[in-house]
Amino acid sequence: MKILLITSTIAPAADTFALKVVNSRSRLDDYKSAFLFYCQALKKNAFDRIVYVDNSGHPLDELEEIAVKEGVDSQIEFISYQSNIDPKNNSRFYLEINLIDYFYKNSKFLKDHPDSIVWKVTGRYLIKNIGKIISASNDANNDLYINCRNHPYKVVDFYLVGMSSAAYSAIFSNNLALYKGTTDGEIILREYIDKTDTSQLKILTRFPVVPRILGTRGFDGNKYGGAKDLTKYYFRSILNVLMPSLWL
Repeated sequence: MKILLITSTIAPAADTFALKVVNSRSRLDDYKSAFLFYCQALKKNAFDRIVYVDNSGHPLDELEEIAVKEGVDSQIEFISYQSNIDPKNNSRFYLEINLIDYFYKNSKFLKDHPDSIVWKVTGRYLIKNIGKIISASNDANNDLYINCRNHPYKVVDFYLVGMSSAAYSAIFSNNLALYKGTTDGEIILREYIDKTDTSQLKILTRFPVVPRILGTRGFDGNKYGGAKDLTKYYFRSILNVLMPSLWL
């Protein structure tokens, strides 16, 4: 089974580290737009279930209404809780992996299907070709699916990542303290993957399909999906075929 885990912070603390977009109404509208898209992708069998987890304790009734309207509410689990992680002195990456940890400990869907591959998506981002990415990646039958880039520096893209329970335990839950603080967790994770013996896990370190992203970045309020980003997408897609070792 493939579970889409949508991570959400509808009402972040005003002093959250490196976060510019803090208005809860604006954020909820972004989450609703993306959630509608993922409900429609669920109906097209891009994945089998959705678990929506918000760590700000905000009511999720407007999202639940979308699920009902789309006729997929029986395939979606909603979880809302209040995180106790200090948002001022920890990166949003650290906040998010603690949310993922909460999901692994509390999701009924996951408890019923422990062998599922969980695809985590940052909830305010809309990955237009998520179905193609998941379909092409799952052919490899790996434990971890993550997109690594080498330019302009070595990093991972964490807005979309797939993992088995074994991969989650080995790389994340056993090492939560590694990501604590304000250092960029996507760089720390890349270093961990590169330097640590993960021979017991099968890891796909590059998506076979370049993600097409729409949405508003939290740290600076800029939007993905304009003409510049579309040009980058096509450029990367071409290079992914002609020069796949570049990892742009």
